[in-house]
Amino acid sequence: MVRIKRKYTCLLKASLYILYLLVSIYIFQTLFRANYSMAEHKSNLLQNKTFRDIQIQTASVIRKNSAVILKEKTVGKKVDTFIELSRKSNNFHQYPLDLNFKDLLDKLKKKEQVYVKEINPHPFHYILNPNKKCQPSETLLIILVKSAANHTNNREAIRKTWGNITDHSTKIVFLIGSSEFDRDIIRENGHFHDIVQENFQDVYWNNTHKTIMGFNWATTYCSEARHLLFVDDDYYVNLPNLHYFLQHLDRNASLFSGFLLPLSVPFRDISSKWYVSIKDYPFHKYPPYLAGGAVMVSMDVAQKMAAAFPYIKYMVIDDAYLGIVAYKLGIRASRNGKISDKHCQFWRMRAKIACHGFGNVTNLFQTHNHLKEIAAKNCQNGEPFCVK
Repeated sequence: MVRIKRKYTCLLKASLYILYLLVSIYIFQTLFRANYSMAEHKSNLLQNKTFRDIQIQTASVIRKNSAVILKEKTVGKKVDTFIELSRKSNNFHQYPLDLNFKDLLDKLKKKEQVYVKEINPHPFHYILNPNKKCQPSETLLIILVKSAANHTNNREAIRKTWGNITDHSTKIVFLIGSSEFDRDIIRENGHFHDIVQENFQDVYWNNTHKTIMGFNWATTYCSEARHLLFVDDDYYVNLPNLHYFLQHLDRNASLFSGFLLPLSVPFRDISSKWYVSIKDYPFHKYPPYLAGGAVMVSMDVAQKMAAAFPYIKYMVIDDAYLGIVAYKLGIRASRNGKISDKHCQFWRMRAKIACHGFGNVTNLFQTHNHLKEIAAKNCQNGEPFCVK
């Protein structure tokens, strides 16, 4: 009997020991996963250098930006009135020039004399100017593709895929700056006559100059068009969806639409591609703006922006700059769910107007071929979005 009791006691102790081990392992795994998730979350936040998903992090970034301003003051750097006022509020109208732009635009439209000095001149001239592109005046849509000078393959792929446009109401041009490839660009334009080029250097920090060039060119040489689409050369544009969207708009409705970024903040890391100094932009955040990869603009909005650019301080982040200009002009940036700054597989592209992630021309051709097959089936079945 004693032996049996000892046997069961040993079994009970062993069971309790095993149970203790299992509970300990479970607690350890739970704590490890929690710590790992937190570390991964922090890592993702650090890697997200575009600050496009920062709704939760806005407050902490604002505090850091304030700390940088205070640090500048303590080391004896002079903080001017603009910076001092801006750090106390987010009144973006204070961004230079702080003017009544409604009155200014009215005077410019009436060609009255304006006693305001331009602070953002555009002192460049055209190297290539397809100024007959929109003649005769039946153009309803002009597509302006912002392209790097050395992206010859991207432009060639666009011309063979979604940019192979036979509809006379839609025109396409490529926006390029000057570079070591100018001779090749001139030769390329000799074949296609679709490149708008000015003599500013074709580098990333001149993207705002490139965007301003596009606005100026379109409002000067394609002023009869109703709408503009600015798009990067690594996007795919689903033209049937774009045409369908524009055809169902109120003809007189103003439009400034795309992938909306409502809570972006300036990036203060000097090593970053998107760095903006406090001196250049002292506010804690940007006004709502549209990701620059694909932006739809009505001609009336484009004309207002083109007229206002010389009086609004230059900024290297082109899409944020357009957001500031729109804010100062009272133009609302609207979200369009059919435009994405992420990559879209072809089955998602069917429902989209424009998607990012097609810098690889092989992906561009594959997606285009899939969509052509779907469009051909639609033609056979008598369905919408039939493209022959």
